[in-house]
Amino acid sequence: MRIVVTALAGSWLLSACGVRAGERLPSFAARTASGAEVSAAALRGHATIVDLWSPGCIACVGELAALQRLQDDLGPRGLRVIALYDRGGPRDGWLVGDGAGARFPIARIGGGLMRRLGGWEFPTTLFVGKDGRVRTVVHGDPGEGRLRAMTLALLSP
Repeated sequence: MRIVVTALAGSWLLSACGVRAGERLPSFAARTASGAEVSAAALRGHATIVDLWSPGCIACVGELAALQRLQDDLGPRGLRVIALYDRGGPRDGWLVGDGAGARFPIARIGGGLMRRLGGWEFPTTLFVGKDGRVRTVVHGDPGEGRLRAMTLALLSP
């Protein structure tokens, strides 16, 4: 019984962390391996997918490739994609992302910001509206079909 109680308490603590649907995307600024700045402020006015991931996560690498396909297809309709990671060296995420074919901004952030954003299970995907409010939070790999459906909903007026 104690294990069940501990697991439930742990789940509650995890669900209490991170941004939720309806909340504003927390302020942040980070740099990509090439030195370009990525920030919450620069994303306002754009429908954005913020992908929280780890270079050691196999599902994350697959999602990066799917997100690049979405960016290629829906970028002309106003979609922006960024990926943020907090594990590994400053260039590890860029190398993994490059290997997955990702050409959107990838930046390393600190663990505190990752927790504030809700990245405790990888991948975690935030769908952020033009107003800077998070519309949907998905923990785990949603699959490419679901990613596309949620992105189309994000882009809808």
